[in-house]
Amino acid sequence: MLPDAALVLETRREPGAAPGDPRFTGTVMEARLTAKGAQTVHRHAYLRDGERLEDRDEPRDAVIRREVVHRLDSAVRDAIKAVMPSRIVVAATGGFPVVTNLVEEIVRLHASVPVEVFEVADGTKANPPSADLAVARMAIPEPLASFQVRRRALELIKKGNLLGAWAVAEPLHADEAERRWTQVVEWLARFASSMPIPKAVTCPS
Repeated sequence: MLPDAALVLETRREPGAAPGDPRFTGTVMEARLTAKGAQTVHRHAYLRDGERLEDRDEPRDAVIRREVVHRLDSAVRDAIKAVMPSRIVVAATGGFPVVTNLVEEIVRLHASVPVEVFEVADGTKANPPSADLAVARMAIPEPLASFQVRRRALELIKKGNLLGAWAVAEPLHADEAERRWTQVVEWLARFASSMPIPKAVTCPS
């Protein structure tokens, strides 16, 4: 897999403010991507100078500052708009977990093409040690996501918003285990839309 274009998100904070930041990672990544044939490499620093990721004194910024969120959102949106990709691969590994998770969701929001997510295991921790290997993430819903979606779908059903409940549940419908309950929500949405419900159905246990 050789990318035509890439977006590298990095930090460029002062050594005194963040001694553990990998300051040259962006430069190294740009050089490697260019050597591999990438025609365009966008680099964007979402933390600079002496900034912190969060601001505990401001409730809305307690996890990640809104300004940082805006920088990440703008960088992803602008890169996608400039490149107009036919396929997007996300390899947001390492660094701040809150940032990697956020970047993945921002990409999915702005993308109008398929998005694949890769994880890169640290080969030095293998036994015996090996080279780092990128592996496609299995699209298996985590229990937390499943219960969050169920709760939201039930709230919408109680309000009579059957189509909204299906819109919330539909992303999990491809998973065989989740389909046991998303199937019911789909039937309700079909009923609300005056669409036929399959005659032969299996009632989920």
